[in-house]
Amino acid sequence: MKQSSFLKWAFACSLLFLPYVSRATPTCSTTTLNNILGSTCTIGDKTLNFSSSSITGINSNQIEFTPDTSNPLSPGFELSLATGGPVSVSAAPGNTNSMINVNVNYTVSVTNGSASLLGETLALNGATISPFSGLSGDNGISDATNFLGSLSGAAVEVFIQCQVPVGPSGCSTATGPVNLSTGGTLATPQISALGQAGFEVLAQTNSGSVTASCTSADYNFTEAPSATPEPNSMLLFGTGLLGILFLMRSKV
Repeated sequence: MKQSSFLKWAFACSLLFLPYVSRATPTCSTTTLNNILGSTCTIGDKTLNFSSSSITGINSNQIEFTPDTSNPLSPGFELSLATGGPVSVSAAPGNTNSMINVNVNYTVSVTNGSASLLGETLALNGATISPFSGLSGDNGISDATNFLGSLSGAAVEVFIQCQVPVGPSGCSTATGPVNLSTGGTLATPQISALGQAGFEVLAQTNSGSVTASCTSADYNFTEAPSATPEPNSMLLFGTGLLGILFLMRSKV
């Protein structure tokens, strides 16, 4: 008889935790990018599926992926060099073009099912291009992009670019390090959206030498605070509570 009561209590209590067990998608962890590609994991209340990538000048196992849950209303991730230090390329006479280019395709979804995905923010950290004094025809670019929502409503880019002689968006002296950020919003809140996160570091020269670098790129997904709990979770939680109350009443 005691065993039967114990089993009833165990069953009722299990109903309380069923909402969390039913969506046991693994939490994203800090690792190299090659371990993330082709996987699905959660960052805060966002589920991300990393489908593919296009990478030039560096291997995916040299890029560190770090989830960011510091702001519950803007979870995201950071891409940086796995060994630490800046992502850097240099070009000298005879080596006219040196580039690192990383693009990661993903789908981001609101885990609790509410249409509260508003857009994105993007940051390029520690961007540097140098030197430029006395050079001619040199070009360096450090940039980051994050296209969310099929490029329609939240397509953003931040960059520094230097050209000698100075170009429309260029400079004639050493630039950096600087931190740049921007953001974009979707036309309407979404439950799920396609995205592409990436950064580029480029150096090219006709004379002298030039170096371009950045320390990391951050990609975060903005949302509206949810006013109501997820219906399915509340239903299962309530069922569990009713089961426990029934058992307590039967003992009286």
